[in-house]
Amino acid sequence: FFSSRRRHTRYISVTGVQTCALPISLVALKINLEMVSKLMPKDTMKANEYLNESKQILSNTINVLRNMSFFLRPTILDELGLVHTIESYASVFTTRTNIPVEVSSNLESKRFQQDVELSFYRMVQEALTNVVKHSEAQNVQIRIYEKNTELVLSVKDNGKGFDIEKKKEETIDERSVGLLGMRERFASIGATLNIFSVPGKGTEL
Repeated sequence: FFSSRRRHTRYISVTGVQTCALPISLVALKINLEMVSKLMPKDTMKANEYLNESKQILSNTINVLRNMSFFLRPTILDELGLVHTIESYASVFTTRTNIPVEVSSNLESKRFQQDVELSFYRMVQEALTNVVKHSEAQNVQIRIYEKNTELVLSVKDNGKGFDIEKKKEETIDERSVGLLGMRERFASIGATLNIFSVPGKGTEL
């Protein structure tokens, strides 16, 4: 109870600040776009500076909204359960990206605690987002199953992969932030996240 209460208190505190910052970010984005329209085509260099700043503002805003949405439970989870919700999301993902996703499970319609289902569902969302943005994969395999008393989720792609140790040494980028967020989310429910990746041989979370 204590850890759950502490987690939700932290969420309210953090997202409260983030929510207050959203209108400021959107106003800044609007001003930047207005400046771009005034500068084009006479000063393309300055216009590009505004565009680059606007992209950064938009990226930060998306991250804030993603973090806020993590704590909002989709009604489809309550209606269909974890496995069928993941299957539904994978189907939509394939339709939009033309990247086939195979989902396999031995759980059928088994239900779990709400925070566990939500964390695993968000994990799938984040992993598939990384597939589109970074991996250049041609297909993805998702497995969710029980092993002994553990619930296991695996998301594996056949993309370009990356050097994990090298990535740790590099400046934090969007993928690193996403993986860090996943680690924190899994830790909050007593789970662990393992990452396996080799350049040219894909990635498995």
